[in-house]
This record gives sequence, C-alpha cells and structure tokens, in this order.
Amino acid sequence: INGFIILMAVMDVVILGIVIALWKEFRAVTFDEEYSTVLGLKTGLLYLLLLAMIALTVVILLRIVGMILIIALLSIPAALARQFTYDLKRTMLLAVGFGIVFSLGGLWISYELDLASGATIVLFGGVTLFAVTGVKRLMQRRRRKAEAG
Repeated sequence: INGFIILMAVMDVVILGIVIALWKEFRAVTFDEEYSTVLGLKTGLLYLLLLAMIALTVVILLRIVGMILIIALLSIPAALARQFTYDLKRTMLLAVGFGIVFSLGGLWISYELDLASGATIVLFGGVTLFAVTGVKRLMQRRRRKAEAG
C-alpha cells in the first residue's frame, strides 16, 4: 500500500477522533465565541486546533485532487447540506455523504464520458446544488401562492 494512502488514513482517524472528543467545545466556539469564553473554554486554542485540522486536510487533498476541487469539496457539500438541515451534526454528516456521492459519481461520469475527473466532480456537485436550490425556491413560491390565494 502506498505510504501516502496510509498517511491519509491516519490523518482521517486523528481528525475524526479530535472532532468526536471535542465536539461540544467546537460547537460552542464556532457558534458563539464570546459565550464560550465566558464558560471558561480556551477559545483561542480550540480555534487554532480547528484551523490546523482544516490546514492538514487541505494539504493532504491538494496533493491528491488540486486546489479547485478542494475548494469545491469543502463548500458545495456543506452548502447543499444546509438546504436540508440547520443542525450542525446532521449538516456535517450530510456534507460528508454528499462529498462521497459527488466524488464517486463524478469519477464514474468522467470515466463513462472520457472527461477530466476533477472538473466533472465539481460540475456534478455544482449542478446538484443549483438544482436543489432551484427546486426548493420553486416549492417555496408555490407554497406562498397557495397560502395567499
């Protein structure tokens, strides 16, 4: 097995372990830093740890997929997950699921159509986000019209 894959797996386990162990603290700091300080949490240290984990993730992913795909895989799944829930835990789980679906679906589409895989993954995620957002807005308009009329 490639050493880089082992390193990536170890980093995944470490990051996941830290997130699970400090879930409540991260949740408090990311939603209300001042209140977290009042509670006695070391917000500066928690914030730096969170940034360090994001930086490690980006560095590992940069070697694998490139900068544009990293930005897309960090933002599109999270934005799509927010369309369905405002609960942080559910948002994170949905975002991970969407990231997996976009990656595997984009790779499959790129293989079938002989396209560049990174661009196909980004387009698949972007089109999905655009479609879900459009359908949600259309449903909201119809609901408003039904309530008004």
